Amino acid sequence: MKRAYPGLTAAAGGLATPQIRGVGTIGGNLAQRNRCWYYRNPHTPCLNKGGAVCPAREGNHLYGVIFDRGPCVAPHPSTLGAALLAYDARVATTLRNDLAIAELFGDGSDGTRDNGLAPGEEILAIRLPPAVTGERGAYHRAISRAHAEWPLVEAVAGIVSDQGLTRLARIAVGGVAPVPLRLPTVEAAALTGRPFDDVTIGTAARQAIIGAKPLAMTGYKIDLLAGLIVDVLGRIKDTGMPIAGR
Repeated sequence: MKRAYPGLTAAAGGLATPQIRGVGTIGGNLAQRNRCWYYRNPHTPCLNKGGAVCPAREGNHLYGVIFDRGPCVAPHPSTLGAALLAYDARVATTLRNDLAIAELFGDGSDGTRDNGLAPGEEILAIRLPPAVTGERGAYHRAISRAHAEWPLVEAVAGIVSDQGLTRLARIAVGGVAPVPLRLPTVEAAALTGRPFDDVTIGTAARQAIIGAKPLAMTGYKIDLLAGLIVDVLGRIKDTGMPIAGR
């Protein structure tokens, strides 16, 4: 598994704690609710609880989004969501047999829900496409304390290079939008067909933050995102090993 899907296994090894990983499920990670303190406060109405507005937008949104896609500004908390998005995974549920992982999350414009599951619908299986020979991958996250914390920003990458040029690039990020984000423009325009070197990595990092519109308190995530892109791609370039960062 590590050789076949290195970015995915690195991400899975870097989340939560061994105890939680031992009892948790992939479906539970994908379908977990957001970590916004307004949503989790039983006395505060919000969109996710049937309210009319997102109180975090005008309130304390320190851990909120930088890609503002809808009324809710809570970032999606699923690390595996970002990793499976990078690998074009598909989902089988009790109601649907073949759902793209991106369809499970939607585009982030519906502020009333964290995923596209219908009431009572359960995730049954995750399907991955065939592995690509020679892929190298890495994952890293920026967190607010040393261990066992949800990421402020996270990034997972997979690279296949041939004769010094990038033949295949996968990049997905979390903690920056209401849904996990794939970065196809970074993959296609900044990486694919180019030398996999420090110059290209720097270009990819700058491309990754284009279009970001941070909230009043989330501007710091711009630098975190650019830095993590440099970090995960640099790990692949320097070591070629799937490394899970904490």
